Amino acid sequence: MGAGTLYGALSVLVEKDYITEVKSDDLSKRLYVRTELGTEIIENEIRRLEELTQNANLYFNREEM
Repeated sequence: MGAGTLYGALSVLVEKDYITEVKSDDLSKRLYVRTELGTEIIENEIRRLEELTQNANLYFNREEM
């Protein structure tokens, strides 16, 4: 992933309030942390993917892992 792609993605995440930039002692680095909304989005996505996996296992007659 190129720097432009990375910073573009980070900008979108900041605009959506999923992450926020925090101060760093190292001026050559930019640090980000998840916001409360970002954590909620991640948790919802994990639940969605777990449900998807369970459904796929049932569909293909596999035991739950």
